[in-house]
Amino acid sequence: MKIKVIILAFLLISSKLLSDEYNPTTLVVPPFKHTFGYSRITRSSLKMVAGDKIKFNNPQGIAAVKLRALDDKSTKEDDDELTIFAVNSGDNEIFYNKGFKGFGTYGGFGSGEGKLWNPMGICANPKGDVWVADSENDRIVKLFSDGKNLTFVKSIGEFGIKNGEFDGPTDVAMDFDGRVYVADTGNDRVQIFSSDCEFLFSFSGTADFHLIKPNAIAVIDERERWSFFSSEFIIVIDDSRTRIVQFTKDGKLISSISTYSLGIENARLGYVAIDYYSNIYVTDENNSQIHIFDKELQFITSFGRKGTGNAEFTNPRGITIWKRYGQVFILGQNEAQYYWVGVDAYVKGVFPAIFAEEEPGATISLFMTQPAHIKVNIYRKDSGDLVRTLIPKLKREIGEENIVWDGLDKDGQLVSPGKYKIEITLRPTYSSKGNFEKKLTCYAERQ
Repeated sequence: MKIKVIILAFLLISSKLLSDEYNPTTLVVPPFKHTFGYSRITRSSLKMVAGDKIKFNNPQGIAAVKLRALDDKSTKEDDDELTIFAVNSGDNEIFYNKGFKGFGTYGGFGSGEGKLWNPMGICANPKGDVWVADSENDRIVKLFSDGKNLTFVKSIGEFGIKNGEFDGPTDVAMDFDGRVYVADTGNDRVQIFSSDCEFLFSFSGTADFHLIKPNAIAVIDERERWSFFSSEFIIVIDDSRTRIVQFTKDGKLISSISTYSLGIENARLGYVAIDYYSNIYVTDENNSQIHIFDKELQFITSFGRKGTGNAEFTNPRGITIWKRYGQVFILGQNEAQYYWVGVDAYVKGVFPAIFAEEEPGATISLFMTQPAHIKVNIYRKDSGDLVRTLIPKLKREIGEENIVWDGLDKDGQLVSPGKYKIEITLRPTYSSKGNFEKKLTCYAERQ
């Protein structure tokens, strides 16, 4: 019964947010003044900025970080200079920007220092530590970025089943202290190492629940600066890329959910990222979507579809979020896209839609995909005159929100009989705040 309810909820939300009028806004394209029109990098636009040096060739993991080495110490203003590290697995390379001044690559086919073989996931921190899962070499590699170049520091591992050995590791993640979490795919486990590359512990599930070929991993630490909630957990993708599993940081199982239980067909989950509100974003290569869950691993919505337009993807793989400003970067098969966190919503209903003097007022029920500031304007439908403005308290939780209108106008008088238009405006709490708003309309009638 529970599975049927989950499937029904998934289909309802998807049909509402991805309707015939296709305009999902959980993520939004940044304004032109911020991107100069380059929110989507394709083969041709990549050639314009990087020449023939870089081509999309099986892109995989991606990481975004504001490096301390690039801080402008002459001012306290934030210079917004992010560094993006993207894995171009088919060329056995990492592609990255050198601030605003150019591009660099690291790697090339091989197994020695400075070489990679089928690299997959990548992570980075502001100190300049960069880790990559060097899959076919059965190791993870630590690099260092000074803002200009990537240099080799150390590698860990070889093929095997012992602690510190790997079988085709596919992803890496770092916590606040620089500890490294590795999806050791072939060994059905996660291994954790200190920032000094020392093995700490591993986990593979419980007696009744086992990890099955984990392929992606993300971690959130309660001490992270750009995190609204004091959340602390690990997210792992496993089981032929169809299951999302949540663990504590010491490897204890919290919960799990599968694409089958959600009614998502033919899923191939890729990589995972976590935003400022601890929401979980998972790419789905086969369905060309991003599936989004809250911090309790409850499904929120699926964003995107296959195509080349806005909110459309071509087999998305890697995803990363710079939490402070909600900047989202997604690698597809032949593209890279850049979004800001927005907000989407739909009206579930107005209850009652028709009210009388004896029991005046109505409740407007919303479903929201992101926290938002909400304003409700109520107008006479016939004249268009503003009757009342409601400003509920800031909504930080995701999901259903019920807003009560008591049927009174701005002077505290019961409205006269007639039809009323209810206009709901939602504004993001960060990221695209000030650059985007979502408007919804519904109606109520006073008999």
